[in-house]
Amino acid sequence: MIVKSFFLETYGCQMNEYDSGLLESLLVAAGLKKAHDEKSADLVILNTCSVRHKAEERALGRIRSVAGAPGQKEIAVIGCMAQRLGDQLLSENKNVKYVLGTDNFYRLAEILKSGNGSPVVDTSCREEPLDLVTSGTTKVSSYVTIMRGCNNYCSYCIVPYVRGRERFRPPEKIVEEMRLHAASGVNEIWLLGQNVNSYEYNSLDFSGLLQYLLKESSLPRIRFLTSHPKDLSDKLIDIMAGEDRICGGIHLPLQSGSNSVLKKMNRKYTAEQYLQKIRTLREKLPSVIITTDIIVGFSGESEDDYQATRDLMNEIEFNSAFMFRYSVRSGTKAEEFGDDVPEEVKLSRLDDLIRFQKDISERKMAAFVGSRQEVLIEEPARQDSGDARGKSDGGINVVVKNASDKIGELVNVKIISSSYTTLVGELTSG
Repeated sequence: MIVKSFFLETYGCQMNEYDSGLLESLLVAAGLKKAHDEKSADLVILNTCSVRHKAEERALGRIRSVAGAPGQKEIAVIGCMAQRLGDQLLSENKNVKYVLGTDNFYRLAEILKSGNGSPVVDTSCREEPLDLVTSGTTKVSSYVTIMRGCNNYCSYCIVPYVRGRERFRPPEKIVEEMRLHAASGVNEIWLLGQNVNSYEYNSLDFSGLLQYLLKESSLPRIRFLTSHPKDLSDKLIDIMAGEDRICGGIHLPLQSGSNSVLKKMNRKYTAEQYLQKIRTLREKLPSVIITTDIIVGFSGESEDDYQATRDLMNEIEFNSAFMFRYSVRSGTKAEEFGDDVPEEVKLSRLDDLIRFQKDISERKMAAFVGSRQEVLIEEPARQDSGDARGKSDGGINVVVKNASDKIGELVNVKIISSSYTTLVGELTSG
């Protein structure tokens, strides 16, 4: 079968979204047409995630759905699940023809262009990061990866096993890609990495990279994701506080407020050290927006451990949090620990924590009512074509009344109402 068109679906993190954008640009450059839906495509590509069992089950369900649909469809599976399962995906799933891991997804364009039609499985690892840049985009806010892989080996996490060890991109390549995005109208870049704080290229650390990017690019907004608490330096906090173009929001995964659980997770910091990082952030940047990740029900988590997490969240008062119940990932160190917290206990703790954080988020969001915020307008709002959606400097979602003609612009907004996830505002002159 000669593949002339493709449909690409992405699951999981921002790194997968970035990889999908890179692959899409390579496929289009190779002469393939992007289809609007799977029905009109010769090839369906699923960019998959392995962070949680549920994510893999969802992707496997989509494979079965596409394979069972009328008409002959070839399927390519790329990303973390492809890296982890490899040949198994080819042997167990009808119509899966290409399985390309996290270091080799980009090869799909050349494989299809060669036209030999043979199935391909490639989960080999690279020692260097991909020396590729994405083409321009029509988006207002976009991603640029600065590194791949992770060296932390948190006991619950599959990422180092499916994305490999840390590899850092040269700063010149990062700037090149940022300039391409800026030329196509992008006003905000997210610098991506499993742990951006550990960036090191020759003698340049992450703080130095930010200073270099500020000097070599004119983009009005630069964000980064994700930060590991053990590597969050005072120098980086000073740059966030002193440079207006570095946005005042940070995602800093806590995972647990219990020191015994943190040690078992191999997080390499204590609850007290994490709290000190938060205090330093808020001392030097009082307006900072802080979000986090929490896992409940990790192996051995007692009621006292859970309460320690709840107490620390109460003291810190995150602006928002992504909260999950623990699920064992095959191949991780934590698989050896067992899964001894009953499911009903996990669900009870998760439900309690979600309600608890929702109350905090509602209160903190309400405090913005009456304030002025600078918002980058990204797209029309879903509910009303006259309104638009964007993000504040701290990364909070803002719906702006009668601003659909301002997409791509930085505008001043007066906040008039709030929910626990979104602010609503009106355009103002100052």
